[in-house]
Amino acid sequence: MANEAGAEEDVVLLIDARRELKELSALLEVAPSSPDVVKAMRTYLAKAEPVRDAFHRFCALPSGTLRSAIGELR
Repeated sequence: MANEAGAEEDVVLLIDARRELKELSALLEVAPSSPDVVKAMRTYLAKAEPVRDAFHRFCALPSGTLRSAIGELR
């Protein structure tokens, strides 16, 4: 992570991905084969690589940076 702004962008991306995954999880329990759920899952998976990269960068930050970034953006 080159700077604090990049860290904040990664935190926002990770928080958004977590929220979307919670919604998908509920949809998958109710109607796993519905066309809307399949489309939503494909859309989520299309974003998987950038989210995975953000997660790796986020985990590499010092713990103090992690706590401050999460606290400010929640």
